[in-house]
Amino acid sequence: MEFVSVVSSVLNTWIKFIYYRFKELEVFPTREIVQLHMPECFKKKYPTTTLIIDATEIYIEKPNNPEAKQQTFSSYKNTNTLEALVGIVPKGGISFVSTLYGGSISDKE
Repeated sequence: MEFVSVVSSVLNTWIKFIYYRFKELEVFPTREIVQLHMPECFKKKYPTTTLIIDATEIYIEKPNNPEAKQQTFSSYKNTNTLEALVGIVPKGGISFVSTLYGGSISDKE
């Protein structure tokens, strides 16, 4: 078995284990918790901020399946990607990651 495929298999196994083990945990902090741990620079400029949201794209290999290739092609990046919406609290912790979508999805969708 090739080294890369072994590493990939181990990594995928751990990711699935961690997901199933921790998926029920409440990781979205309350407004009070966010305010308590908010950095001073945020308190001064953005005192009511509780979550920063942004979309991120992850580069992937070009799928062999034509339909999958079309759904994951990002015209913005000019390559195949998956996209997720990410929520980050002002202190820097990730508190939300959406389901992955194909790179062809629009911001509105």
